[in-house]
Amino acid sequence: MTTQQIQPQAGDAVFCINGSQIGRLATIDGVIGKKPDCGEYFVCFTGRSYRTETHVSSSGGPVPLIAPEDLIFTGKTITRDFWDFRNGVGAGMGVDYQLDVNLWYWKGENCNHYMRAHNFSIEKKKHRTNKCNHLIQSLIKESGIISSTLNANKLDDIYLLRGGFKVDENRCSEFSIGRCPTRDSVGIAVLEAYRLFQKFTLNYPKPLNGEKPYCFAYCETLGSGNKIIFNNKQELDNFISAYKIKIDSKKGGWGKTLLIPNNKVKSWKPLVAVKAAHRQEG
Repeated sequence: MTTQQIQPQAGDAVFCINGSQIGRLATIDGVIGKKPDCGEYFVCFTGRSYRTETHVSSSGGPVPLIAPEDLIFTGKTITRDFWDFRNGVGAGMGVDYQLDVNLWYWKGENCNHYMRAHNFSIEKKKHRTNKCNHLIQSLIKESGIISSTLNANKLDDIYLLRGGFKVDENRCSEFSIGRCPTRDSVGIAVLEAYRLFQKFTLNYPKPLNGEKPYCFAYCETLGSGNKIIFNNKQELDNFISAYKIKIDSKKGGWGKTLLIPNNKVKSWKPLVAVKAAHRQEG
C-alpha cells in the first residue's frame, strides 16, 4: 500500500502542529478499519486509550472532530500506550500494552493566544522542549550562584532583581506559598510559556463589592492558572523591559492585550541579588 492509499483509522496517533493543542498527541477513536459514519474523525488528546481488536475508546480531552483532508500522513509510526481486558472484566483486571501506530499531523485551528510554528514536527517539539528545559536549569543555577555572593545570614534577606524588577516576591502563583529567593520564577514562567507556544494574556482586575483589586494587573497563559502579578504600572513596564517582552499587534479574546514571551535569555537584563534592606521598589 502506498502512502497516498493509507487512510486514518481508529488507534492512529495525531500530532497537532498549530493552534491551542500544538505539540500534543491525540488518538483517533472509533471502529478499527472503518471510516466514521459522520465523515469526520473523533480524536482525543490523551496519553492512553482503551483498545480491543475492533474498537478504540479514549478518556480525556479535548475531543475535536477532524475532517480527513485536514490530516497529513507523516509516513512514520509512533509507539502509543493502550489497555484492555484480556482475562475477564473487573476492577484491577486491565492489561497495559504498547503498539506502534501510524502518525498523522493536524494543522489545528487558528488561535491568536498561541504562537505560530513554521514547519512544526514532533522532532522539533522535542528539540524545543529540551532547549527550554536546559535554559530553565541554567536559570536556576545562575540564580543560586548570584544569591550566594551576598553571604546573607538567611535567604529571606535576599531579593533577586532583573533590571529593577523583583522576580521572586510571590510574582507567580505557582510559588505563592512562599518566596523562593534563589529562583527567577518569572523567567521560568516566560520560558515555560515559550516552550508551549503560549502567549500571556494581560488582565486588569476590577473592584468587587467596592473592594480594591488585589493587584494592578496580572498576566497568565491560557488555561494555566499561573499568574505573574504586578502591583502597579511601573512594575508591569519593568517586567516588559527586563525580559524584552513584545506586545502582540493583535488582540486576544475579549479584546485583551497579548504579550509574546522571549526565550532569548541573553537578551534579558542582567540578574542581580540585593539584601532586603537595600532592595529596590518596582
